[in-house]
Amino acid sequence: FFFFHFCLATTFVDPGISMPLVKSYLRYAPSATLGLVATASSNVVCLSETLVAAPALEDVYVWDLRLGSKKYELKGDKHEVSVLAAHPAGPSLAAGYNDGTIRLWNVETQRSDVTLSGHRSAVRSLLFDSKGTVLYSGSQDTDIIVWDVVNEAGLFRLRGHKGPVNSLLLLEDKQMLISASNDTFVKIWDLDTQHCVHTVVGHRKEVCAVVHIAEQSRLITASPDNELRVWALAFSEDVSSGTPVECELVGTVFRQSSSRVAGLRLSKDSRVLCCQGTDKTVEVFKLRSEEEISKKLQRKAKRQREKGKEVVATDVTRDVKDEVVSLGVLRTASRVRSLDLVQRKAKGEYSLVLGMNNNSLESWLCTVHAKAAEFEKLTALALPAHPAPVRACALSSDDTLILAATNEGTKLWNRSSSQCLRTLETGYTLCVAFVPGNRHAVMGTQSGQVMLCDLASAQVVEDHAAHTKEVWALSMQPDKRGFVTGSADHLVKFWEFELQDDARGKRLTCEHVRTLKMSEDVLCLAHSPDQRLLAVALLDSTVKVFFSDTLKFFLSLYGHKLPVVCMDVSADSTVLITGSADKNIKIWGLDFGDCHKSIFAHQDTVTSLRFIGNTHYFFSTSKDRTIKYWDGDSFLQISTLNGHHGEVWCSAVSQKGTVLVTGSHDRSVRQWTRTQEILNLDEEQEAEREAAQDAAEAEVDAKRSRALEGEEEVGMAGKTTADTQIAAERVMEAMDLVDADLAKPKGEPDHPILKALKLKPEEYLLQVLDKVRAAELDSTLLLLPFSYIVRLLQHLNTWIKTGASRERVCRCIFFILRIHHNQLSATQVILPTLSQLKENTRRELERSRDLIGFNLAGLRFLQRELDDMGVRVFEDVAERLSKAKETKKKAIVYGG
Repeated sequence: FFFFHFCLATTFVDPGISMPLVKSYLRYAPSATLGLVATASSNVVCLSETLVAAPALEDVYVWDLRLGSKKYELKGDKHEVSVLAAHPAGPSLAAGYNDGTIRLWNVETQRSDVTLSGHRSAVRSLLFDSKGTVLYSGSQDTDIIVWDVVNEAGLFRLRGHKGPVNSLLLLEDKQMLISASNDTFVKIWDLDTQHCVHTVVGHRKEVCAVVHIAEQSRLITASPDNELRVWALAFSEDVSSGTPVECELVGTVFRQSSSRVAGLRLSKDSRVLCCQGTDKTVEVFKLRSEEEISKKLQRKAKRQREKGKEVVATDVTRDVKDEVVSLGVLRTASRVRSLDLVQRKAKGEYSLVLGMNNNSLESWLCTVHAKAAEFEKLTALALPAHPAPVRACALSSDDTLILAATNEGTKLWNRSSSQCLRTLETGYTLCVAFVPGNRHAVMGTQSGQVMLCDLASAQVVEDHAAHTKEVWALSMQPDKRGFVTGSADHLVKFWEFELQDDARGKRLTCEHVRTLKMSEDVLCLAHSPDQRLLAVALLDSTVKVFFSDTLKFFLSLYGHKLPVVCMDVSADSTVLITGSADKNIKIWGLDFGDCHKSIFAHQDTVTSLRFIGNTHYFFSTSKDRTIKYWDGDSFLQISTLNGHHGEVWCSAVSQKGTVLVTGSHDRSVRQWTRTQEILNLDEEQEAEREAAQDAAEAEVDAKRSRALEGEEEVGMAGKTTADTQIAAERVMEAMDLVDADLAKPKGEPDHPILKALKLKPEEYLLQVLDKVRAAELDSTLLLLPFSYIVRLLQHLNTWIKTGASRERVCRCIFFILRIHHNQLSATQVILPTLSQLKENTRRELERSRDLIGFNLAGLRFLQRELDDMGVRVFEDVAERLSKAKETKKKAIVYGG
């Protein structure tokens, strides 16, 4: 059993041939992520009054604020979410990621069938139009891309900004797009002509956000200062004027807070504006209507007439302060990372949902009055969240509980259900361990305290001022009767557990029994499982080994260039592994203190090392965000586990090696479970090399394509990726196969692939073309050589005649004609095919138009018949019932 599960050594014997022993390993796969509510990587989005979508590193969690629970979980890949946008027409949202991709999610089904690839770096802003059929995205690569959501393809790319695009705003009635960027400019784009018609240059720093007030034709922009700038927009229909829009600064509105502006949110009725700062405040402004502004001016004129001046309301100067009025400031306990605003049914009431910097969500009720706003805290989702980076973690002996220690306390988790059971107020905790029995835990803090905590009551039972400086290390003795602590005050202290009698019965305590004085700061400790040796790592980059019983010096291990920050001893007490800030792992023999191997393991400091029980396999974690799996006998790297988005500080392994738990600076605790999938070292190494090569080639291709595109204001939306290259190769292979099969003499057998699929040649090629993702079709066609384009047009002509896959075929035709127009016009061979293609395409599109028109007319006729018969659809009945209930409530109120 042991040999199968840990070594899986298999010998393949062939008679007469001597084969070597082949060692295989089992793969570890991610199973669960703990401690996330709303990370600071992206904004939060309200899907309804109770449902909120929040980023959780690479995932998106949808929380029910009324129940305080997670309702949906949208599982991402490996890249962190950078921006979210809600779909205006349904339970869907768009998520932008750090790698430049955009995924469209159906929240209820928790699936994403559409992935849009066009940006080369993180997506910073997303915006849907009112119908949800067009998506606008701005990225850190300074480009803006317009996407057709229905067709799952990019329409065009807009260039002009010199910095990341932070905010987008759509003027749908004018067909204009407004973008704000870090280059201090606000650009106004004409979507019909696809070029920039005006650039606002009045900012001294980057522009963080922009909103539009339609009634007054005002534009409000925010920069990293305490001012909001208000601009007047003037549109001109006269072509001779030179520019269709003018933007002039009207004035500035000073905020009460002096912090930088991080974002703006405008309510749907354009009456309330929320300004989010980088501090703990959200300021709420009221935007007056034209009627309110005129009444305000009349009151001004009246006051001036009372002073003896002869004025009318039209003579009073209109100021920005008459349009934008501050109603108050919402102050929170921690910093606000993002916010969203939802208008409630009651008049003057709005819901503010805040994504906090401490990985939590808060919901506030904002009641707007004439001159002020009242704030009431509704809910706060903080229990299942780590408020700070996870510094230490521990796994219980039965593998059911996980302890995660942070700068602000410790949380106890149920490993199987992923539920937070307890929160312990232990302060800045640096190390933690379960006490035998799993009912108590021992913790060391930054202030030098050693705490004994009761997990059932979440109370600190004992608090010892054990050290004068940080307690960096805590190691449980193998016999489970005590533990050892090491601190920056040069002391190693030994503690023993005792049961004492009190009024309630027996109570567990710990007492200090002896002390070992060292010459340098103690950074980590490790016991040998046979309780014979104790290894102590010091700040001078050495490891001192002592006998545990007498504390006599045994060995001094030196070789690291920087201090050793982690180490572990194998289950057979023969091997010691040390990890250092010099990025190396050294494997030592504890018999004579010889160094078996020195491995350059990571690209940054090695933060933790853990042996798997009864083996010489071990895990290492690092500040380079990776976890690596090693074979300590052959000194080979088995695999790399990627998933964390911050420095990985700690790890814990179950006794049987089935579960690995890691804690990171990204505030998450991840579980990795051993699967039954056999892992081959050569394949893993080849996959890593291919991934590195693909990344390098993608970077080179991006630079090359950027250089070829030049500084043109409009470009293609798509980009070349490994997937598009594979798709283009498959299309070319299929075309060669089909053309060869069509050209073969009669009587020869069909190609084996066509026989197996039972398809005709043209049907097979169309099937391969249909399998290309809609978002990658343009980029795939762009990679085809012109000779294949000519051959493909002939097949397209055949398909359009029969009406096969009409939408996909028409899209291919129009794209090819637009891209290769000049070359096709100069090629005499293809002109007859183009002439036939023109006639066949027009005829087929007219037939489709007639069919759709006939169906629409039939549906309208059926709707009229149902209306005449008095039949109501479900939506109409629901509306009538809701109106009847409101009328009944009003009648009861008035009657009372």
